[in-house]
Amino acid sequence: MRFTSQSRAGFTLVETLVAFTVFSLFIIVVHKSFLTGVKGQDASSWSNAVVQVIRSEFALIEAGEIDARDYRKNLKGRYLLEVQLAKLPVRAGAVPIEATRLYLASINVLEPDTGSSLTFRKIISGDGA
Repeated sequence: MRFTSQSRAGFTLVETLVAFTVFSLFIIVVHKSFLTGVKGQDASSWSNAVVQVIRSEFALIEAGEIDARDYRKNLKGRYLLEVQLAKLPVRAGAVPIEATRLYLASINVLEPDTGSSLTFRKIISGDGA
């Protein structure tokens, strides 16, 4: 018995392979985007934590809770804080505030793995430092 009309329903092997290749490329792009987002979120949360620590250090210095002029702190082995307090000389009438002492508080944040650093400075007045 001979069939006179052959069914052409379905996909060929080449069409199926092309479809799987395109789908695989799409999945790879989505996966890479996800990993980039996760790494960015991790970096962002660490930078937020470092900023909070820096704010706390400035607040402790202003409150007079820290006696040392220069000190270092280690943040969970990932960052190193170097804090320096320097007395600023004030000429009479040069500064429009009533303060017996002015200090420059410098906090340097070092990342030992990459060697990068960032410095934050704040002028603190009064007897707090």
